[in-house]
Amino acid sequence: DAPWGPLFSADVRFSRQDQAESTQVYRPLQLVTYRLVEDWFGDGPAGFHACNVVFAALGTLAAFWAFWLLTRKPGIAFAAAALFAVHPLHTEAVDWIAALPELGFGLFTLLAFALLLARQSTSRRWLLKALSLLAFGLALLWKETAAVFPLIVASYLWIVDSAAGNRARRALMESAPYWILLAAYVAVRAVVLGKLT
Repeated sequence: DAPWGPLFSADVRFSRQDQAESTQVYRPLQLVTYRLVEDWFGDGPAGFHACNVVFAALGTLAAFWAFWLLTRKPGIAFAAAALFAVHPLHTEAVDWIAALPELGFGLFTLLAFALLLARQSTSRRWLLKALSLLAFGLALLWKETAAVFPLIVASYLWIVDSAAGNRARRALMESAPYWILLAAYVAVRAVVLGKLT
């Protein structure tokens, strides 16, 4: 029954006034999802476990899409997604209700990367780039670990660009919007938590 405001304007313990209790963890989409699951399914564990399973399944589909875009081979994409789905590191996140941030950040990071890959073969590049940025922003609001994504984008673009001499420049220019979004997230996080941690 927490009010909606603190879900976006405080750390996960809603304790801005009592810094001794503060976790300095800003994950608003985790809290919003918990609130919605509790509203729709009650406070029993079944709804929360089902939520994790749905996020894990969607993350597996996003992994398949990203690997298919990388290789254009459905067999390899299926094998990679299957390994992603059943790897013990990932199944632990599905089993543990409090690991929802890992599932949310993983899903939206994979979507951001897949959308980045998909834009290379379409005329609506701007739309897919915007959707990739949106997915990256959502991944940041799930878990701060998504902050590595701009480096992944820059590294990927630098590696795959075959034109000699301009690879670094292209990688920097193409990844710039992700770096700018990351800087905005860091600023919002600093304001919400009261310090840069």
